[in-house]
Amino acid sequence: MEIITGQIPLGTRLRQEDLAARFGVSRTPIREALRQLQAIGLVEQLGHRGALVRSFSPDECRNIFLVRAELEGLAAERASGHLTAYDSSDLAAAQALLVHGHERHASLPPEAENERLIALEQCSQANELFHNVILAAANCMPLRDTVQQLANKVPRTLAWHTFADDPGIVPKSAADHDRIVEAMAKPDPKRARRLLQAHVLDTGETLARWLERQAAR
Repeated sequence: MEIITGQIPLGTRLRQEDLAARFGVSRTPIREALRQLQAIGLVEQLGHRGALVRSFSPDECRNIFLVRAELEGLAAERASGHLTAYDSSDLAAAQALLVHGHERHASLPPEAENERLIALEQCSQANELFHNVILAAANCMPLRDTVQQLANKVPRTLAWHTFADDPGIVPKSAADHDRIVEAMAKPDPKRARRLLQAHVLDTGETLARWLERQAAR
């Protein structure tokens, strides 16, 4: 939780013995917790030296999203005109979850920290679902796998921070999604490709600027 909220900053060293003493448990559950955090990209294991809250530079962020934009744009082009009824239903469900998560977060008071984090996670999961549906509809396993590998390099909590910092991000993202779906359904493959490329590049720039602000503090 403290990593997610930023109370433990990026780059912080995590020692198993310190964490075990702090939470009054043995090292076994601490090791398991660190493995789970590593799986979702929050920490890097350092062997016997503990773990490190994963750092992530603005340039690294921009470069990853530059490549993702090209690949996901290609996915949108390939998926255009080939969305099944199930795909369309999943895209609509993702949009509904995204908007609901945003509205839920906006309605909660600052002291409802856990509930606000759950709402942000819903937004993040809904956004991920939207993009995954398009990747699956593109029907190209190497394309989908490559994008997933790139996505795993980006700490998911970065999106939570940007959602929380700028209330306008989620509505803008939802509007982008609507235009992308419209272009794919029409179908207009070239427009769908351009729209998704621009959307992914904008997301990467938003995350990179958040990282720059954190580094400047």
